[in-house]
Amino acid sequence: IGPDQAYVHKIGPFDKLIIDVIGIEQISDRRVTVDGTGNINVPIAGVTRVGGLTLSEATEQIVRQLRRAYV
Repeated sequence: IGPDQAYVHKIGPFDKLIIDVIGIEQISDRRVTVDGTGNINVPIAGVTRVGGLTLSEATEQIVRQLRRAYV
């Protein structure tokens, strides 16, 4: 990787994530492990595909699913 190329981590199977949603106790400091197919199970949002996404993309995906289910 050259100096102008930043390493971007893509979420993969068995990665461990911490999800923290202010104001929703069920998802406050929630620790989840990505399953072998790239999914996590988030309370309220349900099964969410995060495999192959960056952390910011996964955040956007989780927020979209929470909005659909919660708001």
